This record gives sequence, structure tokens and C-alpha cells, in this order.
Amino acid sequence: KERAPPKGILSVWSCRRQVAACGERATGGWCLGAATKACDLGGAPTNLAELTIPKAGLVVGVVYEVTLTSTRNAEALFNASLVFPASSPSSFSNPSSSSVSFAVVEGAKNIPVYITVCDPSKVGTIFQCESSMPFPRLSADRPLVLQAAVDPSWERTLRPVVVWESLGEVDSELLTPGPQIRTSTTAPLLIFAAGLLTPGHTLRLRVTITDSAGSSGYAELSAPVNVPPLGGSLEIIPPSGLALFTVFQLETHGWTSDAESLPLTYSFATVDPDIPSIRSQLATTLNQAVVTELPPGDASDAMRLGIHLTVSDVWGSSTVRRETALVAASTDDTSVLHAM
Repeated sequence: KERAPPKGILSVWSCRRQVAACGERATGGWCLGAATKACDLGGAPTNLAELTIPKAGLVVGVVYEVTLTSTRNAEALFNASLVFPASSPSSFSNPSSSSVSFAVVEGAKNIPVYITVCDPSKVGTIFQCESSMPFPRLSADRPLVLQAAVDPSWERTLRPVVVWESLGEVDSELLTPGPQIRTSTTAPLLIFAAGLLTPGHTLRLRVTITDSAGSSGYAELSAPVNVPPLGGSLEIIPPSGLALFTVFQLETHGWTSDAESLPLTYSFATVDPDIPSIRSQLATTLNQAVVTELPPGDASDAMRLGIHLTVSDVWGSSTVRRETALVAASTDDTSVLHAM
């Protein structure tokens, strides 16, 4: 039972099963009058401490009988004949066996669980997680909103318990409580703040839902985190001029991205001299250059005006470039022009 048979004993496992399910069973569970055939055990397992029957080889409603037969091997019988040449019992070489029968029943069904990748802009509205966003890739620049739910066809989900867990080594600490995890890891809705994911790595998460009856099921998410556009520069031509008078050309070039992330979108804006976090949009375009007039720069900073460029791909990943132009207030005084 707990170890391989002792030396000198040969033990062999065998199995038979009924051909089809039957209604009436005899004492011990074997079906009355049922035809049987041998189970497929991949041969006759010998001298194994335990026997494993693959799940694929078990049929619901069918009864099986497993037998362990043990005999003394040839060496043991020869040694016994030397010790007991004339009086050895006739049963000394007979086999001994033990059997157990069991019926296969259908186990508890797994709860059908699925994960929805939600639009972060709709969180808190009636359209929250109404449909799943396409997610061949995730963006580290956007909040990630995931919802775990049970298929409506499952009617037995009572007081479900939800547990999220990380499966990836890179993100092993991803679900550690902190300000960037906006919800509990035991809530159906899981929200990550923007900037938490690692570009270039694959995010792997699993959610498990267990109901009050003990049934459970899980779903997994495996999606690469997109790498934003790389390289690139911003150029302002000419580098200086008059506000609302000089025509400036804002150019960007040298960006690198894979084909699946194209086309790139270029958003040009000016930075408010008084409140740098406020930007005035100049243009959002697929073109790498725009022609525009500019407002005056910061009088307290030698009329410097910040130009802000955001380059985004189709997955929402973006990279920022900043440059400065000297933009003086418009005037009729030619001395200003000479100073520039």
C-alpha cells in the first residue's frame, strides 16, 4: 500500500470495466449481467506502489474493477524448495489478489468565467464594460479596466468569491495593494492606473470565481503590453518670430514603430506660460508637419513658448517631445525685430 512490494514478490495491476452503463448493481457495485472488457493501462504495470488511471480513460456511469495480483517470483520459489524440499505447502506458489470496484460519476461542473477588457472612459457610466475592447495589445499609457463575470447560463452562482492573481514573473508584484491599484483584488472589477504596466512584456492574469456551493471556474488573460513609438524629434522653423504674425512650421520625423501600430497620430500644442499643465491644441493630424501662427511666449522667460508634441499609435501608446520657440508680442517697433 505505502511502498513497492518487498523483494521476491511480483505484483501486477489489472483492470476491467463494463462495456456500457447499467442500472442495477450487485453487492460491491459491479453491474449485474454486464459485459466487461480490459481497461487500457498501457500494458501491465508491475511492482508499482500506486496505479493512476488517466481521466480520458474514465467513462461516466461505467463501473470499473481494479485488481492487484501478487506472486512469489522464480527466485523465491527456488529458495523455498531448498528450505522445504518435501514439506513445502502446495499453496506456496499460488497467487494472491485483492480487488476494488468503483463507479465513475460526473464531477462538479466548472463555472464558466470570462474576462472583459473595458473602455476606461466609460467606467462609472451605465455603459461600463458593456462590450469588450479589442486587446491584441495593451497600452501602458492608459488605465486598464478588467471585469470578471460568470456566463449568464450558469444559474447557481450564489455569493461568489472572486480572486485575481498574477501569473507572470515580471508582474509578480503587480497586484500588491497600492495607490496604482484602484480596486480590490477580490472585486469583480479590477482597475490599474496608467503607467503601471511594463511596455514590451506580456501581462498574464487569472481570475477565479467560487460560489457558495463550492463550484469554481477561472479565466486567464494573456496580452502583450505595447511599446510606444521610439526615436523621433521635433523641429520649429523658424526658431523665433512674432506672435500671430510669423508663420511657423512644426515638423517631426524619425519615429520608429512596427507595422501593426501604424498609423501614428501627431498632436501639436502650445504650453501655457503661466500654467504649464494647460496646453492649447494646435492640430491633431496624421501629417508630420503643420503650419501655424503662435501666441506670444512667456514675458518673464525671454518670450520663450513651449511646444508640446504627442505621438500616439493605434493602441493608445504615446511618446512626448518638447521644444521651445522665441515668440515676441506683435509690435510696430522695429527695434524688437532687430533684437530677435
